[in-house]
Amino acid sequence: DRVLVMVKEIDDMGRVNLTRRRLLADENKVREAGLAEALPEEHERDNLIATLAENAPPAPPRGDRFGHGGDRDRDRGGRERRFGGDRPRRDR
Repeated sequence: DRVLVMVKEIDDMGRVNLTRRRLLADENKVREAGLAEALPEEHERDNLIATLAENAPPAPPRGDRFGHGGDRDRDRGGRERRFGGDRPRRDR
């Protein structure tokens, strides 16, 4: 797909940051640049994005997320052990 964007900035590392919202907010600039024929398709794209966002399932709560780092020491055993949690050490 071709998407109409505007260069927002070029940062200190040379990365190019783009924006669609700022471009579509000023349709006169788009017309002056000779890109007026792209506006209807861009508005249709915005409507599709809004519809998808409205119908998206709600995000899970970001409070206590199990399995993401809290209480790590509890499942590993004591820190004084060198080789993996509560498992008995195997002799070779």
